[in-house]
Amino acid sequence: MKKGYFQVLLFLIVFEFFNFKLTSDAKKVYAAPRIIKKKQVLDLQKHRAVETSENIEKFDGKEVKPIIYDINNYDLNELSVKEKKSKFIELLLPTILIVKEEIGENKRKTEKIKTKLQSGKKIKKSESKFLEEMFSQYRVKDKDLDELLEKMTTPPASIILGQAIIESGWGTSRFFKEANNVFGIWSFKDNEPRIESKSGYRNGKRVYLKKYSSLKECIEDYLYKLAVLKHYSEFRKNVLKTQNYIELTKYLKDYSELKGEYVVRLNKIIAKNNLDSYNTYTLIK
Repeated sequence: MKKGYFQVLLFLIVFEFFNFKLTSDAKKVYAAPRIIKKKQVLDLQKHRAVETSENIEKFDGKEVKPIIYDINNYDLNELSVKEKKSKFIELLLPTILIVKEEIGENKRKTEKIKTKLQSGKKIKKSESKFLEEMFSQYRVKDKDLDELLEKMTTPPASIILGQAIIESGWGTSRFFKEANNVFGIWSFKDNEPRIESKSGYRNGKRVYLKKYSSLKECIEDYLYKLAVLKHYSEFRKNVLKTQNYIELTKYLKDYSELKGEYVVRLNKIIAKNNLDSYNTYTLIK
């Protein structure tokens, strides 16, 4: 009896320790939501290492094969300017569309649950658990379904590509090649994979950028930050209303220290390279 008592006590102590650890970490770590992936998209995804530009497939019309490329330190600088630009978009857009589709699958599931609730129907335990998980990961404190759906609405491909171009120099930056960091995302934690910036210090602190295991992981993190950070609350509200990049990019001025100048540059990149045309591209299913 005594032995059993101490075993239960030990279990409770261990449980409380790990529960505290997980709760504490949850306040500090912003992890992209677990994706409820559509089986069809999962089945079709292919991973491909890029050794030469020939490994990057050209688009056949507006349907894109769901290929996730591993850049493997490949340097796009060996190409002409024209080819470098086309290969960068062909390299990145398939993964952008895959991540948007996966987030969209979560959103569609949420919309179905919302419809059931509005009609007075009882939802399943699995659906209730799914909602709780999404509320937590998207940081929706009041369990507001409209706020959750707003945060699950992704920006048009033109803006994602435009920011990727600026932040990675058309895929030629050291952070892109060595750390899969397409969007210039900084690191503020000593215990996460990261790479030191050669630009030195800012505000007396050494500058680091996050190191990702893949381009897909980086795109997921970038879209998650746009979905949950307060800086982008107006951006999110307007993504629900329009796909017009001119109307949306002005809410991204806090993405860069350049503020308004950053928005001007982003608009020029999108217009000059006709990135709006990629908003209608879809995955081959």
